[in-house]
Amino acid sequence: MISGINEGKISWNRKVKVRPFSGASSYDMRDNLKPLLRKAPDNIILHIGTCNLRYESSTQVVDEILAIKNIIKKTLPNSNVIVSNIIERLDDPEASLCAKEVNDHLSKLKIDIIDNSNIGKLELCKEGLHLNEWRSGKLAVNFIKRIKKYRKKSYSSKK
Repeated sequence: MISGINEGKISWNRKVKVRPFSGASSYDMRDNLKPLLRKAPDNIILHIGTCNLRYESSTQVVDEILAIKNIIKKTLPNSNVIVSNIIERLDDPEASLCAKEVNDHLSKLKIDIIDNSNIGKLELCKEGLHLNEWRSGKLAVNFIKRIKKYRKKSYSSKK
């Protein structure tokens, strides 16, 4: 989802790193985060869960997102951890419903969320799962708006 985001275009006066892990599940992210956490970023945006939608319930996906967020907070208690909600899927009706349920649940929690509801069918490739490379700008803008809330250097770690 995030591989089309150009970190140079969203960094302006902050240090931003975009780290896509294509095809990685939320469970895979536990290992993928280790090198990033050693660098102790001040801000982390998690864009995870899409690959879990076909195989897990919405409750399981939310629980895993929150578990990863808690791992980060335990390791880096002074870092801001922002959850980017799941983008609509058109490739699988059940996964699409699960994504909506996950986003509904996340929106009710008292956590920092990036709302990606402005990204729809037009931004997706014809397979209905990934963003069009030239349309990933909307996701980048959503990230930029949230990053601007923080004054310290920002890092993005997402799947």
